[in-house]
Amino acid sequence: MEVMQHNAVDSVLVTDEHNKMIGIIWAKDLRRILPHLRDVHLEDVITHDYVSVYEDTSVQKIISTIDYNISGIIPVVSHANELMGYLNKSILLSTLSRQYVSEDERTEHNGVII
Repeated sequence: MEVMQHNAVDSVLVTDEHNKMIGIIWAKDLRRILPHLRDVHLEDVITHDYVSVYEDTSVQKIISTIDYNISGIIPVVSHANELMGYLNKSILLSTLSRQYVSEDERTEHNGVII
């Protein structure tokens, strides 16, 4: 919970010692069990019910199939289920907005390359 609060996130992706995706821990689930935390094991709060995408899945396919009202964070995994990263609404919006920037706009402005 401290890690989530410190990083202003509502979830933590959980992997095993080989970086294989196990599941997600959601802050809302931790808050719900907080009074009983001493009696709860980590495995009790990891959800295995989540949407993930492969690292080679197209952005178009992701956007057309993901329901962001359900999935706030989307693990990106290899075909061997290794965690490669994650996506969220902000990352996808940023990626999409870059598609619509003309070549002339992709230049250096005030020392910042966009």
